[in-house]
Amino acid sequence: MSTPDLILHRGLFTTLDRGNPTASAVAIKDGVFIAVGHDSEVMKLAGPSTRVIDLKGRRVLPGLIDNHLHIIRGGLNFNLELRWDGVRSLADAMSMLRRQVEITPAPQWVRVVGGFTEHQFAEKRLPTIDELNTVAPDTPVFLLHLYDRAILNGAALRAVGYTKNTPEPPGGEITRDAKGNPTGLLLAKPNANILYATLAKGPKLPFDYQVNSTRHFMRELNRLGVTGALDAGGGFQNYPDDYAVIQKLSDEGQLTIRLAYNLFTQKPKGEKDDFLNWTRTSKYKQGTDYFRHNGAGEMLVFSAADFEDFRQPRPDMAPEMEGELEDVVRTALTPLEEEIKSKHAQINVKTPLLAVRANSVMVEQAVANLIGNALKFVPHNVEPRVDIWTERRDGMVRLSIQDNGIGIKPDHVKKLFQPFVRLVNGSDYPGTGIGLAIVRKGVERMGGQVGLTSKLKEGSCFWIELPNA
Repeated sequence: MSTPDLILHRGLFTTLDRGNPTASAVAIKDGVFIAVGHDSEVMKLAGPSTRVIDLKGRRVLPGLIDNHLHIIRGGLNFNLELRWDGVRSLADAMSMLRRQVEITPAPQWVRVVGGFTEHQFAEKRLPTIDELNTVAPDTPVFLLHLYDRAILNGAALRAVGYTKNTPEPPGGEITRDAKGNPTGLLLAKPNANILYATLAKGPKLPFDYQVNSTRHFMRELNRLGVTGALDAGGGFQNYPDDYAVIQKLSDEGQLTIRLAYNLFTQKPKGEKDDFLNWTRTSKYKQGTDYFRHNGAGEMLVFSAADFEDFRQPRPDMAPEMEGELEDVVRTALTPLEEEIKSKHAQINVKTPLLAVRANSVMVEQAVANLIGNALKFVPHNVEPRVDIWTERRDGMVRLSIQDNGIGIKPDHVKKLFQPFVRLVNGSDYPGTGIGLAIVRKGVERMGGQVGLTSKLKEGSCFWIELPNA
């Protein structure tokens, strides 16, 4: 065994290995655990260059993996933001704002982008526009409260150019006074695009400053225990332009967050063109174990957008949504094309696919996982066949994915959706044993359920049930 770079000993580790559930020491080489066990075993591996840390009996926790963050977009502007996280009074928050205004050079804005609510303040209210104008008569101030509203002072209104002639945004509202002039309050009803679009009008940092800003953002996440994340893409996050900073940090080995990133379409009615272009210019899972392309998201088509302001009535899905979503789902199969072709697999989709009320990213990831498994778990020298269809069942929509794979023993079916369960030989069918557990958890969070029917050596039919749209 090679000499480890790092040994942690005299600690408390939970391994999730049923045969060896606890350990007191671990050895790490090139970022990979090479030994897990007791102090006497692991310490023998230490070499002259090994860094040894005595944990003195403390518990070791794995880094947190956040499955929905906006590191790439948020990092570009993190150094521009004032944070009100945990501030207990509006008076203190306004004092922080006043100090930030004093040191903010023109033409930059002061931005408080989420992370707070009026309920955390002793005063139980948000600042008024008059209070913002008093503190910052000439410096633009933009406050984003959750995903339901933004508050702009007079200087910010002038900077973005909103006037009495500015039209109302679809699904949003620019509140106005008796003369029709914007007041500075923007509302998502329930479409938050007016909030994102307004924030995007602010001046950007130069590239080198964006690099520094992103490093600070990652360091703050590290401070909170986050070491891995899925970047969900997002509005006004264009590929590849807005990914240049994170790509530079990856190339130079300066990422402190292990990151899987999504590509997010920016063009209503042009989503399919975006995805087709990306399948030509990028490759699914391209990158390294530390920085990797994860596919499409967080939204597939604008007509199926999942709005964030749940205090507003849920909007009806656009009538063209099913067709648009079906196009994109078919396009989402493109990252698997290489595997499909190499295995001479048949993928049969029975149309139309029925719409569901669910988070499109989570649905896409669940479906991609199940299709990937259907391609993987087939007997050697057998060409995979995958049939996909939907049907209505008691107010739910069931999406079924039938394969001709190796199948599962009936008494193993219930175990399959538990984490870290592997029912096959790992050398023949590599994997982590976590994918189906993530599928089950995600579907249940959306008010659905998962299941399967299977016979050993005769294939399986996995299904997902979600609320009807």
